[in-house]
Amino acid sequence: AMITSKLFLNVRREMRDPREARKTLRYGIAAFTCVYVVVVFLSGPEPPRFLLDAVHHGTDGRIAAGLLFAHVAVSYAINQNVLARTLERYLGHALSRRGWALMTAALTLSSLLIAVLVPVFSDLVSIIGALTSGPLGFAMPALLFDLATRDSDVKRRRKGVVSLVLFTVVLTIAGTTG
Repeated sequence: AMITSKLFLNVRREMRDPREARKTLRYGIAAFTCVYVVVVFLSGPEPPRFLLDAVHHGTDGRIAAGLLFAHVAVSYAINQNVLARTLERYLGHALSRRGWALMTAALTLSSLLIAVLVPVFSDLVSIIGALTSGPLGFAMPALLFDLATRDSDVKRRRKGVVSLVLFTVVLTIAGTTG
């Protein structure tokens, strides 16, 4: 969720007033950061590997499982919508409602089949996420910004770009070894 910036351009494109996108992204990242900090502190020094193992069984467990399901469903819908829009642009024309429904259904079915049929899917997703989230969410935007502003008078930001790239290396190493 902290890599929300990868969706920024797509979210802005879908907004009624794209000028509000930056403020929306800022509020979203601030809210997620607050929630994650609270979760980290409430998890204690040795949190369980699986999030729901931290919740007692019974009503609390069912509520937590329902909220986790809702979170995953919404996250999937947002990311799948971005993929579908990209495929629609690649096809070169706007799809009808029926065409959109068929394409998104095919994407959902293919995702389900991959998740169910690949025996080590969880491990595969973990390593792919650990290796790509930091570079794609932090390093690439910083490097592209540096490349795009190379001829301008924004030299003082170069230290920030270098720091962000180094931070990404640390995140990637921590994500793959932890």
